[in-house]
Amino acid sequence: MATVLVAKSSARAVHQSSRHIKHVNLLRQEFGTPFGLFEASHLHAISVPEDVDYDFQCTGCLQLVRRVIARGEPELWTDGSYQLLALPIWKAEKTTMVAIGLFRSWTENSEAVGSVSITSKNADYSSSSLASYPPRCLEQWAVAVAERQRMSDKLQQVERRETELGGQLESSGKMLQVVDRLAGRLRISDRPERFQKLALTSLLESLSVECVAWVPASPNDPVAMMGQCAAEEDRIRRMVQEATTNTDPRARRCFLENQVHNTRWAIACPTVRSIAIVSADEEKPAGWLVAFNKNSEDGFSSNDAALMRPVASLLNVYRKNLNLYVDLKELLFGVVRALASAIDAKDPYTRGHSERVARIAVSLGRQMMLGTDELSNLYLAGLLHDVGKIGIEDQVLKKPDKLTPSEYRHVMSHVEIGVSILRELKRLRHVLPGILHHHERFGGGGYPSGIKGDEIPLIARILAVADAFDALSSDRPYRPGRRPGEVDQILRQGANDHWDPKVVEAALACWHELSAIRQRGLGESLRVAVDDALHQDYPGADGSQRSILPPQRLSHTARGQD
Repeated sequence: MATVLVAKSSARAVHQSSRHIKHVNLLRQEFGTPFGLFEASHLHAISVPEDVDYDFQCTGCLQLVRRVIARGEPELWTDGSYQLLALPIWKAEKTTMVAIGLFRSWTENSEAVGSVSITSKNADYSSSSLASYPPRCLEQWAVAVAERQRMSDKLQQVERRETELGGQLESSGKMLQVVDRLAGRLRISDRPERFQKLALTSLLESLSVECVAWVPASPNDPVAMMGQCAAEEDRIRRMVQEATTNTDPRARRCFLENQVHNTRWAIACPTVRSIAIVSADEEKPAGWLVAFNKNSEDGFSSNDAALMRPVASLLNVYRKNLNLYVDLKELLFGVVRALASAIDAKDPYTRGHSERVARIAVSLGRQMMLGTDELSNLYLAGLLHDVGKIGIEDQVLKKPDKLTPSEYRHVMSHVEIGVSILRELKRLRHVLPGILHHHERFGGGGYPSGIKGDEIPLIARILAVADAFDALSSDRPYRPGRRPGEVDQILRQGANDHWDPKVVEAALACWHELSAIRQRGLGESLRVAVDDALHQDYPGADGSQRSILPPQRLSHTARGQD
């Protein structure tokens, strides 16, 4: 008489995930008999058929599972009236699960034997009884099914690797674009806000996140953020500190959390869903890059961290460059101040002239609606326009009488001497055209090149009027200073011939402002001008504009000193 199997009670039910159910259903459809499923690492059942009363946790069954895990091959075992077929289930080319199929033992007259009934809760297979097959046939069938599943796993692995490789290539492409863009814009003179904003904007677009932030290590420096603010500055700093003080050194370099709602930050930062933190330096970081709320269900990945890492490194390089920039700024400031002082020491009678010319030139430039960079260039050029007088002999420079033609040629050489002194200071190359050509005449006939009109650089045309205004208004060894009305008349009469009429017009429009500029000494305006000069690109920085003086004019300096 056939044995009747009854359904298992709900008390013995095992929780089954949809993935596990899929595996056992496919095998049940393949072999037409119930299957159970064991997890390989802990040897416990994660899915057992609820329509048979067989103890899948019996000693013999567990030993069968161990052997299949060890060998990685299917095995058939007979347990009295049953045959148990164990199939390895591979994932990432490892046996992660073992499926156990329950069959009736095979006899020559199996077809005549009464079938073993099954009470099924989910009758999604065609047979209503345990299947029975010849052992050799079942073993060959099992080998074929196991190999098919193994090949399917390998194919999935290839597809996953291709997907990962595609993601890495995409991430690498984005990283190269971001790094190239930032490296091309990274200059020693970049202001902190400018470069940080550029870096964060690039990351915001490339990472596809709601917010990115730069958190400096120094508590005195502000946190810079771009995008939709995910948390307050103090909270962001605390999150970074808590994440990077983890004992795991890998977490200190790179921290990823895609389930913030399950962490201690959930209550304090309810708007933060996911977070990525990358250190700018493994040893002593200058700060951290932080990204919030990845716009994808999977959250942040190692590819995102790989994209953030070089940007964090560039920000760290920038911090070091910033220290060099401060030193450079102070050095350039000292050079300009020393040169301006040298000019005053050389000709005490014109003490303060360079500072006044500089301020007058800026007023003229502002009246002509010039930009900030151009005004800074005007100021520096005004301070240094007569620096070449350092090379003029004292008896000629301070002579109260009319100069001889030879002495006048010697004085004329001061513009080329000035350029020779300054030409190696790359950050001052913007001002060299003004220094060289501020004695050219708008109508022609000036020196050193004899150019005219718009051929004369605008900076030089403005300096010419500023220089004339202060020189005419000041006392000289050979004459007293002119009255304002006389200066006005001289400038008007000299327009078109001696000076650019547009610059003269600007001088007349701000006459009262120019007349008030009689202060002496170097103030904060010099520091501002030096700072702006350091932030500008300079001719010759890329080798494209190395020559500023016409080659044929370089020899005039030596002749003028004879």
